[in-house]
Amino acid sequence: TCMLPVDLLVATLPVSNLDAENTTLLRLGQKVKTGFELQPGLVRVYGPNSIFLGTAEASSDGWLTPKRLIKQEKRY
Repeated sequence: TCMLPVDLLVATLPVSNLDAENTTLLRLGQKVKTGFELQPGLVRVYGPNSIFLGTAEASSDGWLTPKRLIKQEKRY
């Protein structure tokens, strides 16, 4: 049996990478400001070390609102 990465399910979505501080805030359910313009809509979000965090709704002014997050054993 082969285990596939969970983010394969959302591989067609645009990517947003977060630093450690914004990763913590997003995982607490808070909106985060990315500092750059985004394409509005659903995005897949990665934290430090390319860890898949889940999905978020992006706004054109750079805010990400968490939608579905993956539980992580490791804290950031």
